[in-house]
Amino acid sequence: MYLQVQKIAKRKVIKIKDLISGLELSRTAGNSLMSGNPTIKNIIKMANVLDVDVRELIIPTKDLSPMDKLDKAVRLIEEAKAELGEGE
Repeated sequence: MYLQVQKIAKRKVIKIKDLISGLELSRTAGNSLMSGNPTIKNIIKMANVLDVDVRELIIPTKDLSPMDKLDKAVRLIEEAKAELGEGE
């Protein structure tokens, strides 16, 4: 979980200490949270601070089937179109 959070924070140019501050946790509690097993509530808080979908924070534990990969690609394309105002 921690590596995924670091990766997203780096992409969004957010320092980990700022993320932890946004979670309203002490630095020690925040570091412990990201390297341990965070609660769903804290995962949602992290996603909100990072402004990402909760699913981006979770690393899949198994490979996706070809159909799942296709579904994911279609969903990403639809989301991109909606962001660009082309989804209607």
